[in-house]
Amino acid sequence: MKNVQKKPPRLAGWLLRRIIRSNDYDYAMGDLYETYACYARDRGARKAWCWFWGQVMVSAPRFLKNILYWRLMMFKNYLKIALRNIRMSKVYSVINITGLAVGMACCLFILLWVHHETSFDKFHANRDRLFRVLQHIKYSEVVTWAITQGPLGPALKEEVPEIQEVSRYVNASWRIKYKDQAFERRGGYVDSSFLTLFSFPLVRGNPETALTDPYAAVITEELAVSIFGSEDPVGKVINLSDQYDIQITGVLKNIPENSHLQFDFLGTMAFAREIGYTVDIWTNSTFSTYVLLSENLSPEIVEEKIYDFLDSKLTLEEWEKLTLQPLMKIHFSTGIGYDNTLKTNPQYVIIFFVAAVFILLIACINFMNLATARSTLRAKEVGLRKVAGAVRGQLIHQFLGESVFLAIVSFVVAMGLVYLLLPVFNQLSGKHFSVADFGSLDMLLGVFLIVLLTGILSGSYPAFILSAFLPVKVIKGSTSVRTRKSLFRRALVVFQFSISIILLIGTFVIYTQIRFMQNQDIGYNSENLVSLYIPRQVRQQYDGFKNEVLKNPHILKISRSMSQAEYGITFTNGLWNWEGKNPEEDILFRANLVGYDFFDTFGMKMVAGRPFSKMHATDSMAIIINEKALDVMGLQDPIGKRVNYGRTPDQYTPFHIVGVVKDFNFLPLHAEIEPLIVLLSGGVFGFANPGFVYLRISSDSVDETLVFIEKTWATYFPGYDFTYQFVDDSFKHLYGTEERIGNILKSFTVLAVLVSSLGLFGLASFMATRRTKEIGVRKVLGASVSGIVAMLIKEFSKWIIVANLISWPVAYFAMSRWLQNFAYRTGIHAWIFLATGVVTLTIAMLTVTYQALKAAWTNPTEALRYE
Repeated sequence: MKNVQKKPPRLAGWLLRRIIRSNDYDYAMGDLYETYACYARDRGARKAWCWFWGQVMVSAPRFLKNILYWRLMMFKNYLKIALRNIRMSKVYSVINITGLAVGMACCLFILLWVHHETSFDKFHANRDRLFRVLQHIKYSEVVTWAITQGPLGPALKEEVPEIQEVSRYVNASWRIKYKDQAFERRGGYVDSSFLTLFSFPLVRGNPETALTDPYAAVITEELAVSIFGSEDPVGKVINLSDQYDIQITGVLKNIPENSHLQFDFLGTMAFAREIGYTVDIWTNSTFSTYVLLSENLSPEIVEEKIYDFLDSKLTLEEWEKLTLQPLMKIHFSTGIGYDNTLKTNPQYVIIFFVAAVFILLIACINFMNLATARSTLRAKEVGLRKVAGAVRGQLIHQFLGESVFLAIVSFVVAMGLVYLLLPVFNQLSGKHFSVADFGSLDMLLGVFLIVLLTGILSGSYPAFILSAFLPVKVIKGSTSVRTRKSLFRRALVVFQFSISIILLIGTFVIYTQIRFMQNQDIGYNSENLVSLYIPRQVRQQYDGFKNEVLKNPHILKISRSMSQAEYGITFTNGLWNWEGKNPEEDILFRANLVGYDFFDTFGMKMVAGRPFSKMHATDSMAIIINEKALDVMGLQDPIGKRVNYGRTPDQYTPFHIVGVVKDFNFLPLHAEIEPLIVLLSGGVFGFANPGFVYLRISSDSVDETLVFIEKTWATYFPGYDFTYQFVDDSFKHLYGTEERIGNILKSFTVLAVLVSSLGLFGLASFMATRRTKEIGVRKVLGASVSGIVAMLIKEFSKWIIVANLISWPVAYFAMSRWLQNFAYRTGIHAWIFLATGVVTLTIAMLTVTYQALKAAWTNPTEALRYE
């Protein structure tokens, strides 16, 4: 009889109580529990337990059906309440939905951009095993290059067993002829293993054999359509530069935008060797080298083996080491020389991500503010629900469900905005996004999280506050949290506008820096300076072209250069020696080969000596240096001083300095001016025909002058397309990334301020409505309209002032860090902060003024009858 008094097992009792609570309308559940208790007293707990589970198993379908039914009924009830509240509070609902929709739309746009930037090279199947070889050279400082020696790739594969395969890549340009058509395209020369290392799929041809023949090439679908139309390209023969016949052996899918390598064709490395590329020379770095490591191999093991690899191949005094760069990090790499791949500063991804979070927070704060402000209107509803038996958890679920429902509605509106504004965003960002880009799994997951988190975040505080109201106090008309809610709302408004102010200051600073760079004195006159590029095959016609165009009085000067001066002089060398040089120090010089009149054509100033001149036959062995080079050389009277080129004295080639040119920016303003040596083309280095041509034209009759140049071009370079650029436009193009980032941030900042103002408008409207009776009493006692308006504006204005004071130091610190990316940068001026303060305060005052005037103009009699 010991089991008679034994209490039911605690687990069984808990399960029964949970089932009963889940189905309050099934009275039989109460009988089940009572029967179980009696059974336990009479038969014992163990038999009662078995009986209970038998009953549960038999009744489980019914239990589940009832639970699901009542859950659906509850959801339907919550949905009705949410729709009813939307209809009853149309203004606030529109404000909430609009704010959330704009915030979500901004997030979706930024999600597209960030997803694109972080997806570079992810489509390659071997992405985790592919690495680019970087070369580090120690001159006066260690420099890192993305290019290596031609023989390095094959040597690494032969001597390092952990390297499974290698491929080299070097940029190339082709003038393609097919029948009576001509095409100018850019691509690269690669090893035959390139198509097996990288996942650039062929729609026609075999990737393993497509590039085995020296005179074979693969082209993209786009180029195939341009050349052959609807014809099958495979097997067709194209002509290059009226000299070489190349057979098309494959057609590539168009290269994705998120590939760091961009090309229209791929030729073979054997063909590159034939036309003069330094494929087999260890002393010249030209090629990008990619290696594929064996599976399940740590790259650090290979790095240790290749670190000193060049010591056995080169007898150089310079310190040259090799490291591996993961394929996935190439797009975000900075500070690497000779890297012409598509890159993005990782700071911009962080900036955009933070901006997206900020804007969404602003929209959620609007929802929280209006919900907590209007909480007293729903206090009686909460009280009645609690009196009727609702528990706090059910109320939390209800209010969170309402906010999630509004988030879903807002998402539908946001997708409509995205669809309408996507062309504008593409123009701002320079990308080609489409709505279909949201179809990937990670994008869908991101969208789902945005909607869910927006709903939960925006409804969390109101849900927990509203559900905490005590029924007795609510019925008495007091919620006991009014002061706390008021402080919280003020804190939210301050936080909201602080975010907007930070974005606004950031936009001001970015635009100030962009204008600073575009208007900076770069050391030469870029206005009315036209740039042309003459293909290698016809550069011998340059002299005739030059003499002909100079017959036009509107063409003032003409010269040429080995490097495209406005995009950066990329040729570097450290083999320069002079009297007094520290033998322990190697200095890396930029170098350029130019024609006569180069400095006059660019309008550069000589601070000492003279430019190159045909009057001096010895100028073929002369050099001109810039002020930075003079400074690092430490020469007091440089004109006439001897400078030797070569590694050892027995290899020296002597030059003499004939001039010192004032420093000019031949690199973007992200970098400081470097030492530069300029030589005359056609000298001992053999570059007799530089391809970049510059013409200084007068500002009169610019269009007619360009037409004349084009006609002369057609005479001397028939069959080659005439393309030109103004150097000042090219120089501005250097900062296109910063300008695009600034334009996008400006657009999002305007939206952030708009959403903040929208929330402030709704909050001011509600507070003015709640103070209707107070305003009526003040007017009866003699208060003026202006006094009432000033009273309401003052309350909101002080919040905006506090927001400015909080956000200014944060914005100053963040933008100071951003400006460190530029060697030449503007300051963060006080007027930016003052202007931001005036703008935000003005917007807030205009937002509140309408509601303040509306409340102040209310008839006192009607105001006193309010409520």
